[in-house]
Formats: sequence, structure tokens, C-alpha cells
Amino acid sequence: LIDANPAFASLLGQSNVADIIGQPFMDCIVAEDHVDVRPTFARLVKGKIGVADASFRLIGDGASVPVSAHLERREADGELFIDY
Repeated sequence: LIDANPAFASLLGQSNVADIIGQPFMDCIVAEDHVDVRPTFARLVKGKIGVADASFRLIGDGASVPVSAHLERREADGELFIDY
């Protein structure tokens, strides 16, 4: 994660955004959902698709949080990132 807002941090059970910055996004997703989400992220990173919608569960504070996300491949200053 390179950026987040307080609402997203709260979904993960964190009160401070700084506590989640630098964390791999896949670490925020329930392990059982990785098998479904990983191929979508791979296609985005490789540029095979530019946008995708995905549903998965985030690891919340003691419970999983189901979310639906619109994912978009972007570049800024020569750096690739996935916006959600």
C-alpha cells in the first residue's frame, strides 16, 4: 500500500493510516481469497487488462470484511500501481 484513507484503515482494524502504508495489499486479503484475486492482479500488472472488478474479503479487526472493488492499472512517474 502506498496510500490509503482513514476509512480503509478502519476496515482493516487500524486507527492510523500510517500503520498500513508499506504493507503488501495481498496481506490485507483473507488467504482463502488469494486464489481468486491473484490472477486478476497478475493480468493488471502485466498489462493484459486495464481495469477489473473483484470481490474478496479483507482481514478486519477479528473478522473478515467482504468488499467489492474496482481495480485500475495506472502509472505515475514511471511507477506502476493498482488503484482501487
